[in-house]
Amino acid sequence: MSSPEPGVAQIGPGLQDAAMPLTQKAAPSAAEIIRSRMPITVALPDEAATEELGRALAAELQAGDLVALSGEIGAGKTTLARAILRARLGDPELEAPSPTFTLLQTYESGDVPLVHADLYRIGGGGELYELGFDEMQASSIVLVEWPERAVGHLPAERLDILLELDAESGTRRALISGAGPLAERVLRAYTIAELLDGSGWGDAERVLMQGDASTRAYERLMKPSGETAILMISPPRPDGPPVRRGKPYSAIARLAESVHAFSAMDRGLIDQGLSAPSIYAEDLDVGLLVLEDFGSEPVVDQNGPIPDRYAEATRLLARLHARSLPTALPYGEEGTHQLPPYDLDAFMIEAELLLDWYLPHIVGTKPSGSVRAEFGHIWRDALAGLLAGRQTWTLRDFHSPNLIWLPEREGIRRVGLLDFQDAVLGPPAYDVASLLQDARVTVPPDLELKLLALYGRERKAADASFDMAEFATAYSIMGAQRATKILGIFARLDRRDGKPQYLAHLPRIRAYLARNLAHPALARLQGWFEYHGGDVFPKEEPADEEAAPESAPAGIETDTVADRLLSDAAEAGAATNVSTEPVAGGGAGAGKPAAEPEPRMVAMVLAAGLGKRMRPITDTRPKPLVEVAGRPLIDHALGRLLEAGLSKVVVNVHYLPDMIEDHVASLADLSITISDERDALLETGGGVKRALPLLGPEFLVLNSDSLWTERETKNLSRLLETWRPEEMDILLLLAPRKSLGYDGLGDFNMDANGRLTRRVFGALAPHVYAGAAIMKAELFDNTPEGAFSLNLLFDRAIEAGRLFGVALDGEWLHVGTPEAIGQAEARLAQSGA
Repeated sequence: MSSPEPGVAQIGPGLQDAAMPLTQKAAPSAAEIIRSRMPITVALPDEAATEELGRALAAELQAGDLVALSGEIGAGKTTLARAILRARLGDPELEAPSPTFTLLQTYESGDVPLVHADLYRIGGGGELYELGFDEMQASSIVLVEWPERAVGHLPAERLDILLELDAESGTRRALISGAGPLAERVLRAYTIAELLDGSGWGDAERVLMQGDASTRAYERLMKPSGETAILMISPPRPDGPPVRRGKPYSAIARLAESVHAFSAMDRGLIDQGLSAPSIYAEDLDVGLLVLEDFGSEPVVDQNGPIPDRYAEATRLLARLHARSLPTALPYGEEGTHQLPPYDLDAFMIEAELLLDWYLPHIVGTKPSGSVRAEFGHIWRDALAGLLAGRQTWTLRDFHSPNLIWLPEREGIRRVGLLDFQDAVLGPPAYDVASLLQDARVTVPPDLELKLLALYGRERKAADASFDMAEFATAYSIMGAQRATKILGIFARLDRRDGKPQYLAHLPRIRAYLARNLAHPALARLQGWFEYHGGDVFPKEEPADEEAAPESAPAGIETDTVADRLLSDAAEAGAATNVSTEPVAGGGAGAGKPAAEPEPRMVAMVLAAGLGKRMRPITDTRPKPLVEVAGRPLIDHALGRLLEAGLSKVVVNVHYLPDMIEDHVASLADLSITISDERDALLETGGGVKRALPLLGPEFLVLNSDSLWTERETKNLSRLLETWRPEEMDILLLLAPRKSLGYDGLGDFNMDANGRLTRRVFGALAPHVYAGAAIMKAELFDNTPEGAFSLNLLFDRAIEAGRLFGVALDGEWLHVGTPEAIGQAEARLAQSGA
């Protein structure tokens, strides 16, 4: 097989090969753009030009905005202020004299009050306070002449306009600068005018188009000749608040920060022979594009999907997914956009929107930390196989609102594509599910089945190894993830953004989700939804057995389409060669006999202690959440487990348990299950014994406050490599007695073979238990009910000659008291940790 061309990725085997990051220029922030583009110079040769500038500025003003007008006497400050007032009030005859003596003049308009201020005569900022200027400014539009008289008392976020008069020619000019949202809006308006003039659309009428669920705006440009185009206004996305590991939601979910991604994907799709709109002009930093107008002919009608149009969209996806596609796409003159991977973090934070928005605001329940942890654990397992498999361009919003029918074109080019700036490298099944389980219109199951068969035929024709059974599983998993996400998004649009119209789609999404969850690969997730998902699976059956469930609109059935596909594909399209054997799991190889997977050892982190020696810090937080070097102790411990390849973790809780549950629920890289000990403090042995049903026959136990530095080989990896169950019952990680923060006599002696014995009474021992051990579940037979220490098992293993140890390669940091925190942080800093 020949190697792919440079910059081109084969569609698989996975993101490890296809999505290595390229160095690329980050999109500038709004503040950076303002600094680089301002001041704007506007020539004002006559009063008509001043009036025109006033109208343009008036259109951008909102409550809370302040415009500072500077310039010498006679430069035209009052003239420009009057032009703004006239435009805003809709009164071209308004006199609006300068309030030189009254200082302030207020004008009432239909929406926002306007204040015209002249500060020439004030003596300082105190007079502004007496006039109530601050309160007035917060809720009004304020125009200020002579702002230099109040230096330091005006808000930093304002628009500054310096008016200059050329004495010889008698003409004026305005220099516009500023900071904040108003300056950003004015710069955008000026840039739009420049862009339209420069691209031949300056004479076009601008008609605002209906918006979508995003923050973008669209205008249809209509020339006097009847020619049309689309103006897309999409300012750079400001970072939201950090939600996980210091990153905002948009970064974790891999959402595009600017239109650079749109421009790159647009070119990429056109290069693949598809119908994306041509770009007539662009200013990518400001977020402006003049695009080809595809019109408004949809792929749906009043009866729902138009079958032949949906079929063409399905063919488009099948043919795109069969190709080797570039993962880096050019934009502008020199820019390169790297398609990000649709990775586990992105899938998980999207699915968690159901927990954050849908359950609290639609169902009326707040999931506990353990419920959230179980949700995350199940989803991570379900997604693992897909993320290791074939990846391709995933446009993400490939559904009816973003598809335009172009009847004058041929074949798959009749499907016009919109809204693809958030494209990622992900599983092929995602966009297929997005289309055939359309969030905005009900796709009848029979049509869905036929289109899936069509997709299979197209893929099979291009690649004989295409496995429809595997794809059917992936389709159900992706459909379930997308439906889960959309339930949360539509709830958020209602509650946060004031867009209740999206709630009308919830019954359709719930029905899609229920159908997907019927697939065997999602049995555990179906169980979770039955207990915690509210109205996805109603607890009570309808009184009328023949009545459809309330959550299923007409045309939606609740059996899994993937199952029907496997049983009926021969009838729907025999050329698919679909296997009819049951699909037992997801990911690569689903539907085929699979080798028994190697079991992964489960780890348990002990986090239930009271942390008395850490008081007063632990009066208000559990010890596992005490921070050392900027991270909670438990995060240090969990990080060590991840480094050792252990991602399935049980955490026990007792003291301030909700705080620990909420914290670990936010960790995306681990499958964490909570062992609840709220009813009693069980000590180390009793805590592990209660959790045994969650652990395997052999498992690793780690204290949540275990902290050490590493050298070349990771210590937990060494512990796992040394473990020999045929010879050992327990294997301990041991630190030197002379360790930071430890002042005891030591715990164990170790012989040349690593076998351990207890310290002799009255003597010192060289080794201390460092809080990490591997042990067998069978050791807990014949142990006390309730609380007991693991030392009981250590002593039994010594008697049997089956307690062994591994010396820690690094420095153990015993953080037992508040005073030890600073010492430990200093050592971590020295080690570079």
